[in-house]
Amino acid sequence: MKIKWLLLAMSAAVLASGCAPTVYPSAYEPVPDPVHCKAGRQCEAEWVAAQEAVESASFMKLRMVTDTRLETYPEATSGRMQGTVTKFPAPDGSYVIAAQFTCYTLPGCDSAQALINFTAHIKYAGMGF
Repeated sequence: MKIKWLLLAMSAAVLASGCAPTVYPSAYEPVPDPVHCKAGRQCEAEWVAAQEAVESASFMKLRMVTDTRLETYPEATSGRMQGTVTKFPAPDGSYVIAAQFTCYTLPGCDSAQALINFTAHIKYAGMGF
């Protein structure tokens, strides 16, 4: 009798585990803070790096480049994303460089990882200042 209940409990556990939601690792990675830069050469270096990083992360070419905004072409196929980067002054006199990535469709698209990679690239470019 105990074996019957044990088998029933094990069967229920196996069936219940098949209904568990899939968890993607990037969902638990912290969203990085926007990059802060001081005026001058540091901001210039990070802004150039931002242009490279947004194209690399989104797999799309830039369609707009100004002193304060970068924007890729809209995403059009699976696995690609649109990237937008803005640079704006902070109250302490520094500048903030913030990015946002938008997926066209989910298969092959990880906007959270793109933001992490983008931020790491920009911070690396500004380390020497």
